[in-house]
Amino acid sequence: MFLRKVCLGLVFMVVALYPSALDIYAQRQQVNYQTDLFFAGATEDTLPFWSAANQFGIIDPASPNGILRFSTQYPGMLGENVSYQLGVDWVGRTGEQGTVFFQQYYAQLRWGIFEFMAGKKERTTGEVHESLSLGSMLLTRNAAPITQISISWPDFVTVPGTGEFLGVRGYLGHGWIEGDRVVNEAFLHEKHLYLRLGMPNWPVHARAGILHYTMWGGIPVRENRGDRLPSSFSDFLRVFFIQGAADDAVINGERTNVLGNSLGAYDFSLRFSFPSVNIQAYRQFYLEDTVSLAFRNGWDGLWGLGFDFKNEGLIHALLWEHVNTKRQSSKKGIGEPRGTDNYYNHFIYESGWTHRGRTIGIPLILTADGFEGNINNILLAHHLGIEGEIPDVVDFKLFLTYSRNYGAHSVLASDTFVRTENARFDAPVHRYAFLFEGSSTIFPEIQLDAFARIGYDWGDTELGPESNLGLTLGIRRVGAF
Repeated sequence: MFLRKVCLGLVFMVVALYPSALDIYAQRQQVNYQTDLFFAGATEDTLPFWSAANQFGIIDPASPNGILRFSTQYPGMLGENVSYQLGVDWVGRTGEQGTVFFQQYYAQLRWGIFEFMAGKKERTTGEVHESLSLGSMLLTRNAAPITQISISWPDFVTVPGTGEFLGVRGYLGHGWIEGDRVVNEAFLHEKHLYLRLGMPNWPVHARAGILHYTMWGGIPVRENRGDRLPSSFSDFLRVFFIQGAADDAVINGERTNVLGNSLGAYDFSLRFSFPSVNIQAYRQFYLEDTVSLAFRNGWDGLWGLGFDFKNEGLIHALLWEHVNTKRQSSKKGIGEPRGTDNYYNHFIYESGWTHRGRTIGIPLILTADGFEGNINNILLAHHLGIEGEIPDVVDFKLFLTYSRNYGAHSVLASDTFVRTENARFDAPVHRYAFLFEGSSTIFPEIQLDAFARIGYDWGDTELGPESNLGLTLGIRRVGAF
């Protein structure tokens, strides 16, 4: 906690003083800003899926929302090879969970190939389509950003001696999980390493990565779990190298298994560049335990195929994605039930792979009031995304998402901590979610845009209303001073 307070104190001090804080060292740059004002409502008490999902946790899905958001970014240079960016993002929300909060606050420094960041910043990971994807299995746009300190080299750097054929990029971060949880004040360890294969003049490139995340440490709420879970620097090293806890750990499972709630992914993609279109094909294998490292769950994970067209036609981009989490290490041929790995959930970190009540990974895997963790982590889904433009009229985006849900291996009640060991649905639950999103500049002279989202859900009622129509209307202004 001391390290976190020091880091955040420095971020707040620098950000609060900008743009003057760095003027004595660097040529003054302009401050960029964006202001959003919008309202989201629906025909039911809750919002349709795409009215709230993948919005970094800003919109409350449980009621109509009114949102006022103001964000600023201050970029600059400290020398020929050193750049920085400071950012603050403030949100005021009305609704059932009305509140005022800082969505982002961060200080970022770029020195050569390296980037250093401290604070809370919206970000995602994975070889997925940038604007149309559901998101990777591990970190999407769905949950509020997590406070972190990190070091990375975000752009591929050529490996010497390979003649530009091989490039590498990586990330290492330490974060703090916030909110009321079964284990409070837990840490987040994050690292990933990617390789790029292919010469710059080739029309096809391959990328391969491995990602590792762990929730660890923290203060348990439940009895008989000690005052604090392993949280020392030696425990950090055990997390880094994916080892079990020391022999004096209170919970036996942390000694016999790896320390903390550890998950990851193998991430592969092929990128093709043609005169009229760029094509991106990707496959992410989700890793929940050591068994899955050997590709035991061959079909589980995320599949994607995207097209980005280079012409000026109506359709600019097209994406199909498939998600499957049904196998979960269950053995074929012996009748073992689906979902035995209980994806995203954990026997100690029982609030699961969530942050402030929203799933950090694929947003189709849901949370629910009265339960800890995720309630429908056994599913199959298809997702279609289209992005385009009617010139001089509107930029638009269309989503159509289908999911077939089977429930979960087990779920935990929030009030009693009683676990239901078979939380699978009696029959598959079919859900559909549609989104139309459009935006248009209405006053170019002041850079004022208007935007609208129409969301519509329908399907079986175990995971939502039989039908639900939602509308979001808003305006956005961007500028600089």
